[in-house]
Amino acid sequence: MTDLKTKVVSALQSASDIPALLREMAPSVTSLCVDTFDQSYIEFLESQIRLEPRGPEWTAVLSRRKDILQAYCDRPLIDAHVPTDKNVTFWIKVDPEPETLVFWEQEEGNWPANNDLQLTK
Repeated sequence: MTDLKTKVVSALQSASDIPALLREMAPSVTSLCVDTFDQSYIEFLESQIRLEPRGPEWTAVLSRRKDILQAYCDRPLIDAHVPTDKNVTFWIKVDPEPETLVFWEQEEGNWPANNDLQLTK
């Protein structure tokens, strides 16, 4: 687990164009696991984008997620959450080699204490 945390913190500290709060709170990263998804997840996102079940804002979130993650199908990524003291949690995915942040979303609420997180822009 420590090796995963080290890779995530390193990726966050070297990432450009991320919120200062995410970089600052990198050492508090939690819920680390290596995860792989396949094309079925991208197809699921596409179906949700077409259906727009939660409106245009959520559809935009899903579109961004699909656009970024489709390049990482069938590749192991470190999946983690970075909680903050600002009632915001970041969901991140890091490519373990070469320790690069490939995806992040900002969610309102404290994870996992708040299981009903709301995404923010």
